[in-house]
Amino acid sequence: MDRNLLLVCRMVACREETGDGNAWSYYLVNDCDFKLDRVALEAVSSEWGDQSYTEPDPDPVTILSTGFVAGDNMLLWRDDGEFRMEFRVRVGVANEEAHLNFEFPRVYRLGELPLVAGIGKRGHAVMARACITLRGTVSQLQSQLLGKLRIALRLAKVEYFVYCTEWEGFLPYPMVHWIDVAGTNIAHDLPRDWASSDLEALEAAGYLKKAKEWINPDDSYDRAITYAIT
Repeated sequence: MDRNLLLVCRMVACREETGDGNAWSYYLVNDCDFKLDRVALEAVSSEWGDQSYTEPDPDPVTILSTGFVAGDNMLLWRDDGEFRMEFRVRVGVANEEAHLNFEFPRVYRLGELPLVAGIGKRGHAVMARACITLRGTVSQLQSQLLGKLRIALRLAKVEYFVYCTEWEGFLPYPMVHWIDVAGTNIAHDLPRDWASSDLEALEAAGYLKKAKEWINPDDSYDRAITYAIT
């Protein structure tokens, strides 16, 4: 049975001199009443007047935290506080993910800052919310497969992958299968022993959506199924 969860986090800018040339620390605070399984910083944008800059993929894949418990906080970023900043953070619970966006003014211009609950420091706090739905249960292997597919699509900056099969001519040669992402076979990155039935299970649970299917009219073993991750 599906279950809806409300994700609530704050990002807090704190004035801190650590000797690295920057004067401000940006902390993420988990205000949910449950653990976040994954946290990753996806994009950092800065703006001054009509000039803007986006940090190119500051951390597109690497998990910054595993097991980010309720009420905890973690340092995400350091800078001098002279720019308007926007942070895009990806958080995950079980097999689901959502994005949280945090916008900050030029914090160096702020005066006396209040003590922020949950972090024990003075700072400027910004809150963000998102809803996720925990869907049908899948196996551990299927969960790992889904995670690998998400990473592959993010790295390739595409929305679809293709499941391909082919029979290598005649017996005793077997039918082979692989997954293609943007023209690259990513089979070596996937969990061992995955099968087409795992993709079907992920589709049935609502994590994948079949976009199209092609079957060679002269050879039913030769086929390609295009999927999107929902």
